[in-house]
Amino acid sequence: MTIARLLRESVGGLFCVFLIQIQPVWGQVAHPLAVSINVGNWATGYGTITNWALPYRSGPDTVSTTDADEGWFAVHWDNKRFNPYDESDVEFPFKVTFDESRISFPMKRKMVVTSHYGWRNGVLHRGIDLDLVTGDDVFALMDGKVRYVRHHAGHGKTVVVRHNNGLETVYAHLSRQLVEEDQLVQKGQVIGKGGTTGNARGSHLHLEVRYKGVTLNPEYFFDFEKSNKVRSLSSWMTEDYADPRNYSSSRVSGLPILVELPSRQDPVEEVGTKKLDAIVSTENAGVRDLRIDKSKDVSTPETDMSLNTPETYTIQYGDTLYSLARTHHTTVEDICRVNGIKDSFKIQVGQKIVID
Repeated sequence: MTIARLLRESVGGLFCVFLIQIQPVWGQVAHPLAVSINVGNWATGYGTITNWALPYRSGPDTVSTTDADEGWFAVHWDNKRFNPYDESDVEFPFKVTFDESRISFPMKRKMVVTSHYGWRNGVLHRGIDLDLVTGDDVFALMDGKVRYVRHHAGHGKTVVVRHNNGLETVYAHLSRQLVEEDQLVQKGQVIGKGGTTGNARGSHLHLEVRYKGVTLNPEYFFDFEKSNKVRSLSSWMTEDYADPRNYSSSRVSGLPILVELPSRQDPVEEVGTKKLDAIVSTENAGVRDLRIDKSKDVSTPETDMSLNTPETYTIQYGDTLYSLARTHHTTVEDICRVNGIKDSFKIQVGQKIVID
């Protein structure tokens, strides 16, 4: 008698227990999943079908407050890398939402932006600089969880906080870091002291806003010098709006809030802490493609909502600053001023500059 036959006759049958675990995907809605499993009877040789209804996750990438702690604080959570994301992780356009209309100012002093988002002396400045005195308390803008507390090249002593809506805020050039990695922080909580560490010319706070590693213009969401109000509780972000090459660090961008985009395709992604009605978007939407609802902007004056925005030009082969100035009826000095560059700056094919 073979071993297999002994097992079949002695056991007589098999009771199988299957534990099926499908990891939830952030931002998706649970639905029942019917699972059919074929269980073979070793004694008779016949099979039986057993069905279970199990939850699984599917649907659009929509973020809710109840799922926030389980999602954004788990996906690509890395305490060692300043940017744990890949470029392919972000799809444009996407919507950003806030569940509170006000943030905490990062310092208890008058907010003065000394350098804006964009070109600065031929180098891309991917955040804004806020004036402070070394030793000033630095506060978290919103509730969140500390992901990164380290010394980062150029930024010096840095703290990165990830928030419930998926955004990350970066606080750099600190003299002291007063929080620990994986620590939950509240809006307005002290996270460090201002300083000059890293590549800093004088004491200031370098503040960045990032989504999945991509830098966004902080002044698109917050008007630090006027109010602690969020400019809009929901707004769209396009690739052109995110690209620092389309800005100059020497001035406020004055870009209108994208509360709606032309209807050409379904929205790609929604980021936030509230479930909102779907709004269709456009691929590679630019400034000229926008439809603006001024009533949705809570703090920006009417002059900032104008469509009188500078022209963005892509450098072609043979272009020079002087030829561009002649073609666009401006001066080299004005081009350099708007883009935060010197007249000796070497432009390159494919580079984007702003023509005022």
